[in-house]
Amino acid sequence: MSHRKVEASRGIEWIRSAAELLLKNPAPFAMMGLILAVIGYVPLLGGLVLLVLGPTLYGGLVFAAARQERGEPIEVGNLFEAFRQEGKVGRMVMLCLPNVALLLIVVVLAVVALVGFGLAAAVATAANSGEVPSMQALLGSVGVGGLMMFALILIPLALAVAALLFLSVSRVMLQDVEPIAAMKQSFKACLDNFGAFLIAVISLGVLRLLIMMLIGSVSGVLGALVMGVVVEPLLATTGYKAFRDLYGSAAELESESGKDSAGSMSAEL
Repeated sequence: MSHRKVEASRGIEWIRSAAELLLKNPAPFAMMGLILAVIGYVPLLGGLVLLVLGPTLYGGLVFAAARQERGEPIEVGNLFEAFRQEGKVGRMVMLCLPNVALLLIVVVLAVVALVGFGLAAAVATAANSGEVPSMQALLGSVGVGGLMMFALILIPLALAVAALLFLSVSRVMLQDVEPIAAMKQSFKACLDNFGAFLIAVISLGVLRLLIMMLIGSVSGVLGALVMGVVVEPLLATTGYKAFRDLYGSAAELESESGKDSAGSMSAEL
């Protein structure tokens, strides 16, 4: 499906219209976000669950946003809508692949940086004092230069992952597009509208940072919960609004078709 090109300022409009949509019926969206936050706060297991099922659950938020926009009732259970539709979970889970790949790259880069800089520090320390440096010293040896190099590599990779998922969650959830095709098309659409995409991503990132600075400094748990209640629904709904804006009336027709088929299946159940 072809996408349209829009001016950079549309990135702010996507966020504004997403917030407006959420505020029309905030309670169920807040509860869905809270569930995501609680899952993510479970040590180790929660992070793994969100890594694999995050796009699937975001798809539930997108489904709820589409129903809200059409004036239809929504419920907290919409978060798990993909599990209700036959064959949908498998497609949505495929969207976790970019995040898994990014995590693996982060781990590899961290190991390479630690080994490379740490080995140099160990050699220098051993030559000067004859002692083996501690782990704290090895971590400190990475230094500002190593962290900057790390950031210069990861920031473009993180943006690429965001571009792959920004529109594809809505397309797979609402239009049943094949996941790989949806990610490729999302990436291309974000590149063609890079200004709007970048403004939206940076604005949401700044919001996340502000919440952590203002609330997370008081209580890490409270910061995580507020993040879930506010940022996660806004992030998913912003992607949905961008999808509607960039794909236009064709998206409306296909999402309506998806709605009808989902409604028919629910009736059969």
